[in-house]
Amino acid sequence: MSQMATPEVEHPLDPLTEEEIRTTTEILKQNDNVTQEFGFYSYQPIEPSKEEMEEWSEDDPFERNIGVVLRNFTERETYEAVVSLDSREVESWEHLQDAIPHIPGMDVREAERAIIEDERFREAAKKRGVESFDNVIVDPWPVNASEFVPDDIEDLRLARGLSWVGRDKKDNAYSRPLEGIHAFIDLDEMEVVEVVDNGVIDENNPLPPERADFRSDRVETRDDREHLDVVQPEGVSWEVDGHKVEWQKWSLRVGWTDREGLVIHDITYDDDGEERKILDRMAASAMAVPYGDVDPNHNWKNALDIGEFNVGRMVNSLDEGCDCLGEMHYFDVVTNDRNGEVIEFPNAICMHEEDDGLLWKHTEVRKGNTEVRRRRRLVLSQIATVYNYDYAFYYYFYQDGRIETEVRLTGIDSNGVVPEGTGADDTDGFYEVAAPQIKTALHQHHFNFRLDFDIDGTQNSVYEVHNEPADAMAWTHEESENPSGQGWYMEETLLETEQQARM
Repeated sequence: MSQMATPEVEHPLDPLTEEEIRTTTEILKQNDNVTQEFGFYSYQPIEPSKEEMEEWSEDDPFERNIGVVLRNFTERETYEAVVSLDSREVESWEHLQDAIPHIPGMDVREAERAIIEDERFREAAKKRGVESFDNVIVDPWPVNASEFVPDDIEDLRLARGLSWVGRDKKDNAYSRPLEGIHAFIDLDEMEVVEVVDNGVIDENNPLPPERADFRSDRVETRDDREHLDVVQPEGVSWEVDGHKVEWQKWSLRVGWTDREGLVIHDITYDDDGEERKILDRMAASAMAVPYGDVDPNHNWKNALDIGEFNVGRMVNSLDEGCDCLGEMHYFDVVTNDRNGEVIEFPNAICMHEEDDGLLWKHTEVRKGNTEVRRRRRLVLSQIATVYNYDYAFYYYFYQDGRIETEVRLTGIDSNGVVPEGTGADDTDGFYEVAAPQIKTALHQHHFNFRLDFDIDGTQNSVYEVHNEPADAMAWTHEESENPSGQGWYMEETLLETEQQARM
């Protein structure tokens, strides 16, 4: 069972609405700087400063300014603008030297089609046994290191197309990589500028043999468990007013941007009647995915998915009873496409409650009495699909005042092809053999969350705390305060700079 949120703008930190997107596009198109050669890459509401928010009260009017990223395809230049929805004017216009925008879905789909239609790509694919291109897929990877790019094209806004081929429309195409083909496409012109063929890995067996179906109508799934319902017959414990949520002494605002996706603002906690500010803003701000394989077909991989794709644009519309279970509240979101039109993401953010085991328990053995308190948590989540990977972002709020973030990685590993007969002893530790002729490279996913703490005010400090022994030679010291040698204490170190805080 689900509840839906309203799209009205009632607060300066509310996400964009459809009407605001349309108005922003209208204002831009009326501006002399914006010609038909421009693409509209990002609209984000400019959030007021902390000082402005402290002075603002409910029912006070507020201005909505939209930060915009644009690309001139002919000039190959990127611009940032600020659009005032109140004055209906472009208030600022700035050229960003040597900057490129993220790769939105429209660019991805057009690049994929252009690469599949390219004759050089087709010739390389045919060498690997491809006869029909109806089931070929291409993922355009951002190019973020010029040393891995062919000469004379490194100054273009490039993507590198990697490809796979399915056996039929429902087949998992990622089970058959077209290894060694690298199609470089100019995203401004949507033109394939070079196709590099590093050679077929196994001439006798160019395509891996095994299927890797995962659709429930094509594979056997477990049927040895009974149905589980999460039921709240008396309703939920939260209260929702627009984008404001109150739950178990917590108060917060649900926000969203096309770059970060889910953003949580103005987090406070009711401490015996005193509403204490905890966080001003919380969101996932960056992700880095370096790959360790030295194979030239993979050694260039270093994905920065949140910024290179604007991960908010990759969010799923979450399904009731699948992505979330029980009583849910969904928040819809909208953003703009490259033409300035509205893209809708229904059910982009899910909120629900979970039983999370024990919060506290004690048994009085002498009295035969046991007291238990169950732990419940509020969950806010979004799931984004970036090509083969699916990233599930979770924010947990607990009754004891704790906040946790979690990212779960699922989907399909980025993969490649190895010769028939390659086994675990042949990898040199750079990859794993996941299936016959399929390798998955050693890689890591690093996530950065920006947590803007305002605990009882803005003057906050961070300390690193670890244990130190009280006296390493305590038992040889007659005057030691630690004669048994087992004492230790907490050593606190003030981390004054971000550099000092690096682990």
